[in-house]
Amino acid sequence: MSREGGTLAPGDTVTMQVYGAEDFTASAQIEDDGTVQFPFTGTINTVGMRRSDLAAEIANRLSPQIVLDPQVSLQVEEGTARQITVGGEVARPGFYSSTQANSLMRSVVAAGGMTDAAERQEVLLIREVEGQRYIGVYNMTAIERGNYGDPPVYSGDVIMVGESALLRSIATYAPLVNAVTSPLILLERILN
Repeated sequence: MSREGGTLAPGDTVTMQVYGAEDFTASAQIEDDGTVQFPFTGTINTVGMRRSDLAAEIANRLSPQIVLDPQVSLQVEEGTARQITVGGEVARPGFYSSTQANSLMRSVVAAGGMTDAAERQEVLLIREVEGQRYIGVYNMTAIERGNYGDPPVYSGDVIMVGESALLRSIATYAPLVNAVTSPLILLERILN
């Protein structure tokens, strides 16, 4: 999936053509780690690159040993998004790369961790396989303690961290309790 300003991303398929040297036409897919490899260029790290940046890098690697003054043209076909979705009671809900957030715990950490109102014992991992939807329920506290393995996540997975009604109530009413008890404490201090 190409992003802001045409930035290349894992999953994109790049077709390289060198004018005047049709033998150098080749296609390759950008790997999960952001690298791509063409004949005679070696491995190129495309993280943060746009199409024009990659074309210039390929031309640089081909010139002058392979092709004298190469004119490189690239066609980019956006790949399927290699990302996961993390939502619910996390600090930063959103889309994350399944390359870096490759397990349930890492995904939650990438999303800024759980909020104070999160239901840690019921974190949902939703996955679709061949048109069939599967939902796993995980206890994050047990995973963090090492009681259970940290399950892997894959591109397209959705992680939903639920809300604990009790913790949300405490967070909502705690300031009110403090506001009510503060004048009583002051009154007690004045009288004593």
